Amino acid sequence: MNTQNTYIYTGIWLDGNKAIVVTVDRDKSHIVPVFSTKKKWPDLSHLKGSTAAKPMTQKKPRRYYSQICSQLHSFDNVLILGPDENKFHLKEYMEENIDHLGELNTKVAGHMATGDIIKLVRKYFLKTQSLSTE
Repeated sequence: MNTQNTYIYTGIWLDGNKAIVVTVDRDKSHIVPVFSTKKKWPDLSHLKGSTAAKPMTQKKPRRYYSQICSQLHSFDNVLILGPDENKFHLKEYMEENIDHLGELNTKVAGHMATGDIIKLVRKYFLKTQSLSTE
């Protein structure tokens, strides 16, 4: 394992309403919340035969995932966390749209406080540091 401080690690916790982007290195953490624009995307599924319903439901997550990715400083080491399918959809979006992806993993995680997200990301990427502080 490389012990240099030059590596930046990113954790993203998300559900359908918000994402918490956590960037950590050995010394500091940076946190950015990203909120879904859900209210701008009406549910048209109740309309029989509506062709507008499907494209609108597809555009909303892509915009949300694009907003999340715009907050990332590095795509080298990314851990995507969350309680539902959104983490897998974001991973797929990143694989299709980001040219230089490094390590990209997903992990099931329920609703978490921001401090718990930071601890989990640090423990995942900086294993030797977390073992020495426990």
